[in-house]
Amino acid sequence: MRLLESLDAEGIITGCESERLQDAYLVMRKAIHRLNLQEKSLDIPQAQFLEIRGHIIDIYNQYLV
Repeated sequence: MRLLESLDAEGIITGCESERLQDAYLVMRKAIHRLNLQEKSLDIPQAQFLEIRGHIIDIYNQYLV
């Protein structure tokens, strides 16, 4: 989280991109944590995170491709 905030503060990524990446991380971490607590498989259907995945791919393509 601090890394994303630092990238935003330095103007490397926008505040909106930082928030989206932080939100994506928290949503996925929460889902995985819940499955771990229930001792369930960590295989999550792709459709569950389709929108989040799209945002991450867009940001990745903008800066790393």
